[in-house]
Amino acid sequence: MATVARKEGEGASSHSRSEPRTAAQAARPVPEGARPLFFAHIRYPWQARRMGWQGRVEVGFDVLARRLNHVRLLASSGHHVLDDAALDGVKAVDRVDLADGSYVLPVRFVLQ
Repeated sequence: MATVARKEGEGASSHSRSEPRTAAQAARPVPEGARPLFFAHIRYPWQARRMGWQGRVEVGFDVLARRLNHVRLLASSGHHVLDDAALDGVKAVDRVDLADGSYVLPVRFVLQ
């Protein structure tokens, strides 16, 4: 059994680019209550399961008017298929109930 995203202690895109952030706009963690929305879209890649690959990915994104912008990889798992799965899953979320700002979502891919 594969678990995609656990709480940390988790295609083409039309997302726009944003200006570099200042220290005052530092990314904050996605609130616990909003994480299931993202995790529902993240799938454990079959190739990674078959190869036994696990890892932790950090995805950053900006929210403006409840829409995601500038989805980016902040920390790699070391396996591009896991990194891509996390990025694609986050990009699949259309709207979020989060305040405008920058966020970071930790994603852990763990085989069980």
